[in-house]
Amino acid sequence: MNQKFHIFPHNNVILKNADILIEKFWDSFHAARTVKPTDLKIFLNERLKRYVEYMLHTTVLDIGCGKGDNIPYLSQLFKNIHGCDLSKNVLLAAKNNFPSATFKKSTLTNLPYPEGFFDCVCLVKTISVTFDAYYVAALITQIERVLNKNGFLFIVDFCYDEKFENRYERISVPYNTEYVEYNFYKPDWSDVHFIHFKPESLLAVVGTNFQLLEMEDIMLKSVNDNDSSGKIYLFQKNISLKLSL
Repeated sequence: MNQKFHIFPHNNVILKNADILIEKFWDSFHAARTVKPTDLKIFLNERLKRYVEYMLHTTVLDIGCGKGDNIPYLSQLFKNIHGCDLSKNVLLAAKNNFPSATFKKSTLTNLPYPEGFFDCVCLVKTISVTFDAYYVAALITQIERVLNKNGFLFIVDFCYDEKFENRYERISVPYNTEYVEYNFYKPDWSDVHFIHFKPESLLAVVGTNFQLLEMEDIMLKSVNDNDSSGKIYLFQKNISLKLSL
């Protein structure tokens, strides 16, 4: 396995180009393939539900919502459901399938919502198709802005799987005061690479503005319907840190 060290400049040109690339990929992907929905009953197990059950009748945002496959599960916990996606084609399907929810076309790094609007934000297999660690950091900054002061962040995604180590290229980038390492691979059929973070690297990118409440291993279905290692994370916006600064 080759180890390379890249420094990706974190600027608006890079982020805009990434948005264009990701939008193009998902438009063509959904036109050619059927994506198997992620079973979000994992959100509803008793261990995680205790954090959100008091939030019934509140507002949630599903980032990278696709055709709205997560909506039936999220509607069991939240009254006001919002979804956003880069692909206008899948949003048309989402609006037809779930007319009671509100959907918007949006980049991942410029969410079209006011500050503190949401009680919860969900990222379900979204981070793995972003550009790089800096792109994810820009997304997290937007999520922090649109979450209210007690807001929750759910992340469900693939993670680095050492069983398939040979398929990865390792990337290490300077982030804050240390290097963040993540792994990506590019399937033959894809125009973009897929990022699989190790948990410690994702936690570093999410940063100290969020407190990790729960983390557990799960198995997720890949786009090729194969089982792949994943993680579920539950964060809460870290207000105590803000108050101490």
